[in-house]
Amino acid sequence: MSQRLPESVNPFRMARGGEAIEGSVAIARMARLVAELQDDRGDARLQGRFLIDEEGRTLFEGRVAARLPVTCQRCLEPVELTIDAPVRVAVAPSDERAEGLAESFEVVVAEESRLALADLIEDELLLALPFAPTHPPGACRAKHENVYEKAREENPFAVLEQLKTR
Repeated sequence: MSQRLPESVNPFRMARGGEAIEGSVAIARMARLVAELQDDRGDARLQGRFLIDEEGRTLFEGRVAARLPVTCQRCLEPVELTIDAPVRVAVAPSDERAEGLAESFEVVVAEESRLALADLIEDELLLALPFAPTHPPGACRAKHENVYEKAREENPFAVLEQLKTR
């Protein structure tokens, strides 16, 4: 069983110490993500390190991972996606400070020096989800017709040709 992550952390303090973090959060706590899923069972994992880069920016670098039950957009049956995505974000203390960082990094705001880890994980998982999730090739129940091949075989102007000969 993996360690549960705290609700929030002080990323600026952790970055000064170069501290690492690793643990999990229940998927059921992430309402925006759950809206995209078949159910809310399971956990999402976060691992990484807070650091201060050479320009004095507070960063988080790591990975987010989860197994997410989604709907295949070909056959509309359940499919479980395994997400394991890199995370590299800058942490800003306010929206005003975030504006300057947004050109170079994805930015998260740690209001009152607190970063909600479930929110960070949820954002990253939503970004990693494919727009139209599907089963792997050959595993989907839906018949895959190549509409371009079919169009070449069937002359779409055949009806017009019949009218022309009348």
